[in-house]
Amino acid sequence: MPKHHTTQNSSTTVTAIPPQEPHQLVNPEISEYLLNVNSVEEEFHPISCLNCKKLHKKCNKKLPQCDRCVSKGISCQYPDPKKTKKNTSSGSSLNENTLATTLKNQNSHLSKRNVLDLYYSVICHCHANAVIERTQFENYILYRNLDDENQPDEIKAINCLYLSIQALAEQRCGLSELSEESATKARTCLSKIFDFHTNFYVTCAYVYLALFESGNGRFRNARYYLHNSSFYFEELKNIQLTPEQVALTKTKIYVECQCNESRDEVSEMMRELPSMFYLATGKLLPSQWSKLLVLDDVNTLNVANRLRAAEIVSGTSHKNLRELAPPEFRKDHESNLCDTSYTMIICGLRIGILSKVGCGKQLIEESALKITYLTQAPNFALVPPNMVVYVAVAAMIHLHLVRLINSGQRANHQIGLLSDGRKGPVNYHEILSIDLQALKLLATRFKKVSVTYGSLMQEIEKSIPKTVIENLEAKQKEKKEFNISKIQEKSITFLNENNQIIYAPLREIEDGKLENFEVIQHTELTLGPEARNMIVLNQQQQVLTNNSTSNTVATAPTTVQTGCQSQLSQQPLQQQPISPQLQQQLQQQFQQLQQLQQLQQLQQQQSLSPSLINSTMQVPTTLNNNIAYNHSNNNFKNNMPYMDPTILNPTGIAQTPNTVMSATSSSDSSFEGLNPQPEQQVSSDDDDNTFEDLLLDELMQGNEDYDQFLEYDDLDTIFDPSTYVSEE
Repeated sequence: MPKHHTTQNSSTTVTAIPPQEPHQLVNPEISEYLLNVNSVEEEFHPISCLNCKKLHKKCNKKLPQCDRCVSKGISCQYPDPKKTKKNTSSGSSLNENTLATTLKNQNSHLSKRNVLDLYYSVICHCHANAVIERTQFENYILYRNLDDENQPDEIKAINCLYLSIQALAEQRCGLSELSEESATKARTCLSKIFDFHTNFYVTCAYVYLALFESGNGRFRNARYYLHNSSFYFEELKNIQLTPEQVALTKTKIYVECQCNESRDEVSEMMRELPSMFYLATGKLLPSQWSKLLVLDDVNTLNVANRLRAAEIVSGTSHKNLRELAPPEFRKDHESNLCDTSYTMIICGLRIGILSKVGCGKQLIEESALKITYLTQAPNFALVPPNMVVYVAVAAMIHLHLVRLINSGQRANHQIGLLSDGRKGPVNYHEILSIDLQALKLLATRFKKVSVTYGSLMQEIEKSIPKTVIENLEAKQKEKKEFNISKIQEKSITFLNENNQIIYAPLREIEDGKLENFEVIQHTELTLGPEARNMIVLNQQQQVLTNNSTSNTVATAPTTVQTGCQSQLSQQPLQQQPISPQLQQQLQQQFQQLQQLQQLQQLQQQQSLSPSLINSTMQVPTTLNNNIAYNHSNNNFKNNMPYMDPTILNPTGIAQTPNTVMSATSSSDSSFEGLNPQPEQQVSSDDDDNTFEDLLLDELMQGNEDYDQFLEYDDLDTIFDPSTYVSEE
């Protein structure tokens, strides 16, 4: 908002309400009210002021100044008490774990201070999208009587905003009935200033009430409040927005996404990514990237591309939210709600995308286990409503496995990921019990959980022996503090300000010391005619070489080589003239392809080791913008370049960013033209395979001892809404 006007008297400093329109003067009625109103809720400091303490005089400890200092006309200062320092500051440094513990046994309306703590640290994503500055909000709320009928409409509007925030805060704490009372008060307050529909704070209240209603599954009510807020946004056209207005706009887009009643979990997760990207960055997701998030045409040839695109979008969002958070939240790696949510989102996206293809069982199971383990973190109790779908998806996977176990089609206690990051036997009955606990916890906060997943929870209860649930509860009482650092994501992929794709350790991003990273320079995803023809000719040369012929009719393939296989659809292509520069680049690619084939022949005929192959023929380490690298656990493939696997759809859109350049290594590698993961030396107890590694195990290696995942032939039925959806 515009700069705030301040007015001072002998005992307090009062901030007048900012103007609602640019260059508008403060309402004189409001200024006079703020000057003359007396604080109804007097607050006191726990320690005597410095002056009274020095003179050994009795101090009444009034805030902001004691009566003795006021009568003497001297400055009154209070020392910071050691035990309450966090609560006396305007910018509370309480983290989510502290809030979750403090409010665990709350059975009455939250105090104003707790509401503000929850709003700025949790609800508005660690100050990232606050619609009002905290010190200003405290001055309006902490020392005012919210029930005063003689307040100006502007003050009533701020009261409406506070009550809507209180409803959200109490909803996050599981105070369902109390949150409904606060929401009712907010609606009553709004009804008294209903015609004040173009006021900024009234609009904020409508948007927050819409978020509250969507969390309770009352989507029609939520859309009604969003409709009421649209009057204010109509007035913002062709006007440069203030930071607070930008924050409100981003919040509204996020809430609109939460009002969707779709029962398709996978589509819901993918649809949410663009709104999360805008919420975090304030920028619209480029259309090229949005197309990569559509899973209608996903298959085994492009599934890695879609996984990486989802990771890039969610990683960029997480990085920006992290940077906007206060320092005390950025430093807290293991208990930060933002980090917990990020890992759950990444894992949920992997499950959803792979389920569309019906492959990647190992990665699906590991991702589902990570989500389940993270529900045991203390700060999980404060997760936003959009995290419900990720918990439900993990529960569906585990219910599917338990059904297989109960029917004798699969053995329990197979080796998998444990909560401490090691590998060991996993008891899926116990895992499913944890999922049930998480869903029940979320149901106490968001009523939409019972509406949408009531049948799922009933099915889970039928599938788990009661003794398992009882043993789990006893074990949790004895269990020590849960360390989520072993479960959280270790790396992040994001777009920087130059639109480069960066891969880096997540801890370095959080510490602000980016040292070990990889940069992926990529061509535009929407290719021009010349670039498109170059890729097509590139692919044609590959076909010619593989068939050992010199003349072949030009075709436009819709899919290209992946590993050692290629699948082409023959479509006549009308070639356009190619520039000499592109012809030269194509010739270089063809020569490099010949080198690749010679090396492959050497391996097949002589069974040479990778080191001998590398010493026999030099392999280029830097290729042009249409060469990518294959990354797998096979050392031979790690050093073998292959032709660009970019997939062209019928409109000529390339679906793969490519060209890898490492900041720390001269030999780069990637899978399916995607950015590489750095090689890490880890123990078998702390294995953190990348999704490319896990997919290659199944799709490309052909290991005879590897489980072929026949039990996952029906993956598409796991997320069938008709199986779990209860009637409203």
